[in-house]
Amino acid sequence: MFCIPKHLVDLFLGKLKDGTVNPAKLAEMGSKERRVELAKYVGEANAEKTNALFESKLLLKNQQKGLVS
Repeated sequence: MFCIPKHLVDLFLGKLKDGTVNPAKLAEMGSKERRVELAKYVGEANAEKTNALFESKLLLKNQQKGLVS
């Protein structure tokens, strides 16, 4: 488990709310592209782990739903 500093979390959430960061676009990106995009907001050191969480929490769930249906 890892923790992102609060100021970076606040920055990222603010960008989500104002539409700068679009989760749908993140989902369409490849892993490397997504890490580069996330690094802008959570820093290079946190981007890889944040991307891994994004992929495991959101992308895998969508793939599982697709397989079920």
